Amino acid sequence: TKAASIGVAITKEGQVLFNGKLLSPDSLNQELRSIATNAPETNFLISADAETKHGDVVRMIDLLKRNNLNRFALQVEKIKEGP
Repeated sequence: TKAASIGVAITKEGQVLFNGKLLSPDSLNQELRSIATNAPETNFLISADAETKHGDVVRMIDLLKRNNLNRFALQVEKIKEGP
């Protein structure tokens, strides 16, 4: 069976949209703990727009790693050039 994929979007305000749902830090932690227990092979696609703070993306990666969820990829919006 193919592992599930979950999209995680981080807004420029640092809010996390987890599979399309806005989650508080506590809810996000609970969700990740549950996935680590029930579906540790889940893939995560972390997306952020160009204005998202680097630290917010790093925090999300650390959260995944702390829960032993190591299957993730980053997708970053291209920075627009010129006027």
